[in-house]
This record gives sequence, C-alpha cells and structure tokens, in this order.
Amino acid sequence: MQLSTRDRSVESDPPAGLAAICDNSLSPRWYRFLRPAGDKMASKCVPTQKCGTAVTGWLSSPHPEVSDGIVNGKVCFHWLNECCFRDQVIKVRNCGRFFVYKLNKPEGCPMRFCGSNVGKLSFFLFIYIGTQE
Repeated sequence: MQLSTRDRSVESDPPAGLAAICDNSLSPRWYRFLRPAGDKMASKCVPTQKCGTAVTGWLSSPHPEVSDGIVNGKVCFHWLNECCFRDQVIKVRNCGRFFVYKLNKPEGCPMRFCGSNVGKLSFFLFIYIGTQE
C-alpha cells in the first residue's frame, strides 16, 4: 500500500477550518511512502500541526541498512511539547531504493504517520558526484 498524499508531508499544515486527519483507518500491512507525501517516514521530531494533523508520528529509531532485513522500529508521536508523547513499535525494511513500514493504526486520534523527503543537498551531491569521470 502507498502513503502518497501531499497532506501527509512534514511540510503540510492541517487545512484551515477542517478536522485534523487521523490514521485510525490503516489496516495492519506494509506501507511505502511516495511523493508528494515524501520518500520515507520522517526521522526527526516533527512539529505538531504538520502532516495534516495535530499529533505527528516520526521514526525515532534509525532506518535500517539493506543487510539488516526486517527490524523493529519505534515511532514517536509528538504532542504537548513532548517529541515522544506516545510511541508505537512497527516493522521497517530497507528495500534498497526505498523503505517499507508495517504499520497498525495508532492508539488514538488525531495521530498520523508523517512522510519526509531525502534532503535536496544529498540529491544534488549525488548528481554532481555521479557525473564525474
């Protein structure tokens, strides 16, 4: 399954006048973040009131290497000035060019998993280095 809506991005504010979005309808399965939501789950504490929600979810454990296989990861939910107000254990796998996450719905609303993009500097550095002979 794909998580690809723009409102899931760490750069997205909740829509004015609308209720914060919640991931309470997620079925337990493997998910992949795709743009415009992001390339992967956010890996730094995301400010509240982002990702189209109030309580923002981010991966506090490191993203695994390909050789690690499937690993346990810890998602923290930021609320009330606490970057890890609530947490949830998930599964994470590095598939080489992307990550997948085995997610369950969060324990309450309006909790939501946030996506982020690979840094632009890394992308341009890759292109620059990749074109050198």
